[in-house]
Amino acid sequence: MRTYLIMHLTARILIGCVIGSVFYTPAYAGTFLSACTSRTNYLACALFVSRISGAAVRTKPDEMAEVSSRLAMGQIVRINWKLSKTAKSQWVYVGIKSDALNDISPQGWVRAQDLAGEADFREVINCWPFASIFDESQVDGPVLDVKFSRVGKSEPGKIKVWSLGNLIRIGVSRRDSMVYAYDPETYRLTHAGSEESDLNVSLFDPPLLPDCVRIQVSR
Repeated sequence: MRTYLIMHLTARILIGCVIGSVFYTPAYAGTFLSACTSRTNYLACALFVSRISGAAVRTKPDEMAEVSSRLAMGQIVRINWKLSKTAKSQWVYVGIKSDALNDISPQGWVRAQDLAGEADFREVINCWPFASIFDESQVDGPVLDVKFSRVGKSEPGKIKVWSLGNLIRIGVSRRDSMVYAYDPETYRLTHAGSEESDLNVSLFDPPLLPDCVRIQVSR
C-alpha cells in the first residue's frame, strides 16, 4: 500500500473518468438541475457545484457575452431561480459561495450543463481505490479520518462515498458531505474549488482490481 501526500490540484481537470484517451461523462449528469426548475423551493435545489474546471460565468445568458469570472472544479454556487426563469433553459444565474465570508455573492450567468446538484452524484458500490483518507483542513467542518473498504464504505460504515465522474462527495449523506476533485489517471484527490489542499491518502494495492475499469456507482 502506497501513501501519498496530496497538495492542491493546479492543473485543470475535465469532468469524467478517463479511459485511455476517452472521457467518460455519466449519462445522468445534469438531470437533477432540470428537475429543480419546477421545485425551486426544494432544499436540495439550493446549492450546486461546477462540474468542470474553468466554467465561464458570463454577464448575459449568451455564449458571446463577456466572461466575468470562471469557476473552479467543484466550486459551490447558489442558483437564483427567479432570475434564471427569465432566460433560456440552458442558462442559470448564480451567486458564488465565499469560504472566507461564508455567504453567497451575486455573480452572473452559467450554462446549466456545467453544474451538478447533490442528486446527480451516485453512491459508490465497488472499485473504490482509497484505503484511507485523512483531511484536517476543513475550516467549518470536522476532521475526516476514515478507512474504507473497496466498495466505498467506511469501517465502521457511517461514512459513504458518492461519485460524478471527476467529483467525489464523502460524508454521512450527499447533503452533509465534502466535495473533492478526483483524477482517475493518477488517483489524486484534492479539495474541490479550493486554492489550498492538504490530504493524506492511502491507496489499495493495487488501487483497482483487474475487473475494475473505473469507480462503480449505483444506477
